[in-house]
Amino acid sequence: MASELSINVTSVLKNGDLSDQIKLGARSFDQATKSAKSFTVTAGADAALDLSGISTFGWLHLVNLDHTDAIDYGPEIVSGAPPVSAMAPFGRIKPREVHAVRLNPGITVRIAAVAGSPKLDVHLWAD
Repeated sequence: MASELSINVTSVLKNGDLSDQIKLGARSFDQATKSAKSFTVTAGADAALDLSGISTFGWLHLVNLDHTDAIDYGPEIVSGAPPVSAMAPFGRIKPREVHAVRLNPGITVRIAAVAGSPKLDVHLWAD
């Protein structure tokens, strides 16, 4: 099989005389391993997302379901003796935003609420 995954990207910026746009349309990708995982989690203090059950990471989609509070996310870093896990903040998902990223194999993704207890919709598609 081929082109089992499809992602459609259209972004438009219009702010007075400032404008920009990305209109890539649908892009299709192959999925070698037929697997996906979807769940909703409440973000609080820095914690790892449970991405177990997917052997080969592909696309990760994160949807902030909250109307007021943001969620930070990023890869896990481990340091010190004894080892301590923490997040290296990479992105911030503002209220109602959607982020989509392709993951490196074996990465641990962590999330943390900036304030409150926002809900995050998580969709991981195997590669």
